[in-house]
Amino acid sequence: MAHSGFDKAFPAAAVALVLLGLLWTLWLWPTPISDYELYWNEAGGAAAYERGGVGVLLFALARSVFPQPQWAALAVNLPAALILLRLLRRCDPTRSRVFAWLGTGYLLLITPYFGIVQVDLVATALLGCCWALLLRPLVRWRRGSAALAVLAGAAAVSTRPQFALTLSALAGLLALAIVLLERGSARKLRAMALPAALAVIVAAGFASDLWGRHVAGTEERVRTSSAVTLYSGLLVADDGLWCGSWTPEATQAAYDDREMPLLDAVAARLSIHPAGHWLDILQCKFTRHLVLPIAFALYWVSEPLREEAGAAPNPDQQRRLAAVVSLHPWETRFYRALTLAIYAAAVVVVVRGWRSRPAVAVLPLAWLLSFWLVHLVFEVQGRYFLATIALLPLLCALVQGGSEAPEAGTAVAGS
Repeated sequence: MAHSGFDKAFPAAAVALVLLGLLWTLWLWPTPISDYELYWNEAGGAAAYERGGVGVLLFALARSVFPQPQWAALAVNLPAALILLRLLRRCDPTRSRVFAWLGTGYLLLITPYFGIVQVDLVATALLGCCWALLLRPLVRWRRGSAALAVLAGAAAVSTRPQFALTLSALAGLLALAIVLLERGSARKLRAMALPAALAVIVAAGFASDLWGRHVAGTEERVRTSSAVTLYSGLLVADDGLWCGSWTPEATQAAYDDREMPLLDAVAARLSIHPAGHWLDILQCKFTRHLVLPIAFALYWVSEPLREEAGAAPNPDQQRRLAAVVSLHPWETRFYRALTLAIYAAAVVVVVRGWRSRPAVAVLPLAWLLSFWLVHLVFEVQGRYFLATIALLPLLCALVQGGSEAPEAGTAVAGS
């Protein structure tokens, strides 16, 4: 099929990603803070492994070449973004490359984030490779594609353990959709290969992360770190502006309860308030944070500037901080518009594929819904949406491609 526009613009988009990522990094030069300082210390061996999986190993490799965190971050994040860009170009079957353009717009919008030592982009690229191999296996090596998909997916889960929850929810939603929507026992059985593959990926990825903690002697932190996201997201949350976001109070509460069995601690916390209180928090999170997530890229690069300006006021830093803050409203507008456009594309894919392959057609929306279901309960941060929103156009492209070209379609989704 002949394609227009994006094929010729692809090299320019790749160059733009590299240049924008580089320019933002050189201008802002963000120092590691928060979780990003933890990843940087783990990569250098200054802290025992606590989380980060394959992503931390990649940063360790980059740190051995680039001792400055900003360059090491670019060395890891730029290739991850380019891999996602390549997947979008390769998998999009539409004449105008609609899904590829949407995904490219999202990647360009988050280029300020590329200079931060973080594992979000790495995990997203790994999971993107997993989806591509599962739903569009290599023509000459179909069985090998499934094995590679499991490896890539497990690496993504080890890098971002939150994926274990989202992919588990997705596996359940897909299994339910297959039972309710697919016709014929043979088709149902074939289609169940996809949720089964997701279950294997979750188990392998989570096991590798636990193994890393075991080797480092930090297994006991799993209980506390997991509890912090639950306490922040619900148990010690309120229905104010930042409902479900991280707070010091939630972290302290999780540590206070760490000697109690988690189920007992949850039951005790839930009994403090009536059911209406918890429903108000869920409603607040859904309407304020989940449906239209908050733009995160400029916020995270401005945080190091805030800390540095507060510790040692510097006119140059203050000017840069003011410039970044002034861009926040524009970033928010573009981010919301792009998010809505990506949602619309997912709905169109479901409608177009509903009659022929309903259980597969719902995959993009099921991916979004699984994230919403998990984070209605667990902590919400703008950056957590990176993988969710960035992979939606890719999932749309893969599902649409399977609908238009069944012979090149899925090996595990029952086409």
